[in-house]
Amino acid sequence: MLLIQSVATVISRVSSQFLNRITNAEVKRAAFGNDTEGEIAIGAMDRPTWIDKSPPRLPTAVADLVTDYSNRAASQSIAKFRHAIGQIAYADPKHTADTAISTYFTWKELVHASYFDVPEFRKLIAQAVSRVDGFTPSERFKADPDFQRTARWLDEIEGTPGTAVVPGSGAASSKDAEAVSAVVASTVKAEP
Repeated sequence: MLLIQSVATVISRVSSQFLNRITNAEVKRAAFGNDTEGEIAIGAMDRPTWIDKSPPRLPTAVADLVTDYSNRAASQSIAKFRHAIGQIAYADPKHTADTAISTYFTWKELVHASYFDVPEFRKLIAQAVSRVDGFTPSERFKADPDFQRTARWLDEIEGTPGTAVVPGSGAASSKDAEAVSAVVASTVKAEP
């Protein structure tokens, strides 16, 4: 039994390190929006590197809706991923292990890919389109309860200058801590 326990401890330690490396790499890859084979994302910004200033941010009210949507999607994906990790570790052929992980993540975990899944954001876009020459809001859209709210959001966006500050360069807020806690809580088992 002592020999079996010793061997099992070594195997467990080695396999857990292997699984941790795979998991960390895939979570980073998904977080950076890297879905192209052969490319490795090393960072993410809110603007192309050749542009000095970022466009105005979304108003907090709509940005929070989009972020909350992405956080819910991320917690669901990580929970699915946790259940499948054993199967992925022993995938054969080995190249399947790399691609199998990506099947547990969707675009919805990424804020920049989930905007249009949030109805309030779609209405904000409709508000912006309705202000372009040649377009006008329909009577049905004007009667929508969100029409005035999206008009205020768009006014706020249009009245805000761009910024050179890189998002995420400041200290983490309590909202950031809540988002991380929600994802961790949804993936950690209450009992071993």
